[in-house]
Amino acid sequence: ISANVKNPMAEEAFYNMGLLLAQMGRYSEAQNMLERFLDRYPKRTDVLSTLGNAYDVQGKTDLAINAYKKWLGYYPKHADRKIVYPKLASAYRLKKELDNEINLYLQWIKETEAESERPYIGLADAYYEKKLYKTAIETYEKALKVEKDKKDIDWAKLRIGASYLALGKKDDAGKIFQEVAKEAKTPIIKKTAHETDAGLQQEKKRLQEGVQSLRVA
Repeated sequence: ISANVKNPMAEEAFYNMGLLLAQMGRYSEAQNMLERFLDRYPKRTDVLSTLGNAYDVQGKTDLAINAYKKWLGYYPKHADRKIVYPKLASAYRLKKELDNEINLYLQWIKETEAESERPYIGLADAYYEKKLYKTAIETYEKALKVEKDKKDIDWAKLRIGASYLALGKKDDAGKIFQEVAKEAKTPIIKKTAHETDAGLQQEKKRLQEGVQSLRVA
């Protein structure tokens, strides 16, 4: 496209072509088009979120992170922040940049007025991945107070059990896994909780049998 910089119609046609290519899944072409568009119209920073997504789906994670961060910096009050935030958080997770992911979630929570819309589970997952299990438990428990989605509730409870297990608190973990195995609505989570609890019960039984054999001896 040969666009006249001073022609608003040409500018929008250029922009819309990049969006269309992205919508069609032609991400490499969309990337090329949107990069050219941004070079020609540097004030059109709104394109950064779409460009970031084009990078993201191609596995160009560093470029995606840079684009998402720039977009968030340019638009501190934009309604689409709640769309860009999880994309950036996922990119940070992929790069194992857990400190950046945690700080991002904290910022997201800070600017989200409705507690029911705060991404506590995402933050708790990041704490869990960083092996900050006590903080993860506290954050999952916050999520359980406001979360309504059954799958997210099941996931939060399962991760609380896993966090107790990682802390060596097997009895606490067992109680949680038993509860999840009984009440969870998500089949894979229900199965995982049941199998993990069964493993803990077998381990406890072996330990008791070992102690009993020592007494007999």
